[in-house]
Amino acid sequence: MSIPRNEYPRPQLKREDWISLNGEWQFLRDRAVSGKARRIFEKGEEAFPDRINVPFCMESSLSGIGDRDFCDCVWYRREVDVPQSWLEGGRRVLLNVGACDYFAEIYVNGKLMGCHRGGYVSFETDITEGVKAGRNTIVISAEDYTRSGDQPAGKQSQRYES
Repeated sequence: MSIPRNEYPRPQLKREDWISLNGEWQFLRDRAVSGKARRIFEKGEEAFPDRINVPFCMESSLSGIGDRDFCDCVWYRREVDVPQSWLEGGRRVLLNVGACDYFAEIYVNGKLMGCHRGGYVSFETDITEGVKAGRNTIVISAEDYTRSGDQPAGKQSQRYES
């Protein structure tokens, strides 16, 4: 699979050492919003039955899923190799997310590293304390209660047939 949107995300802040995380992620629809109680962030690939093409949302056909039913929570999982050089000399490892609607939690190797509320802006999370040289697992949960009326909504519809 080719990497969608593989251009450098913020040219004004370009640096040599970076990895695009666009492309295929393991994916789980959590319609009951029970994933945190089930500790999905500690589970392996077997707990994530689907694949999604990031940066596209699950409702989009470009994501490879195209599921337009209501779903208040989804989970993403991906393994990433971090070079030893990224952890030397006081360097920090940042995870940049272009957007994640509406409440996101970032886990690295089973440890909560940060969260973000708000779906329309990019954010970054310092994951230095959670990563190690070599293979690491990143898990992101995204909760979005569009139909609640308690949070901002964009193009999402509160109608099933939309």
